[in-house]
Amino acid sequence: PVGAARGSGTALAVMKFGPVAGRPTVVPARPLPVIVFQGDDDATVHSENALRLVADASQAWTAVTGEALDVDRREVAADGSHYGFQRETWRDRGGRVVVDYWQIRGLGHAWSGGRAEGSYTDRAGPDASAAMLRFFSEHARPEADERAG
Repeated sequence: PVGAARGSGTALAVMKFGPVAGRPTVVPARPLPVIVFQGDDDATVHSENALRLVADASQAWTAVTGEALDVDRREVAADGSHYGFQRETWRDRGGRVVVDYWQIRGLGHAWSGGRAEGSYTDRAGPDASAAMLRFFSEHARPEADERAG
């Protein structure tokens, strides 16, 4: 989470044990879309980091815009070849998902839905690459298109 570490030593501690409770949140000047994937069997990155990141992002969105976000939670069951997961989405008043959190049951420290040939990947998870592509496509900034062209 933003501001949780003050250097490489504290970054490693936060990664392993989670952020220090009570550390102030850094509110951005403009709200930023956030998508987070966390395996509930990840022994490398503490799950509290993901929880704090999505809480900070949703609170920052409301603080900056003055807009309350609608929260939707759904559970998708495992089907024998794929992990189940819980997905929480926060939507703005226009219905656009601005914070998207996926907690994947049984996933360790790996890229969810990655190719078997890759390192630190797990094909049994939902496809994080496809979900991120969809998410960030909905949040493309017009000025980014102008610079690319």
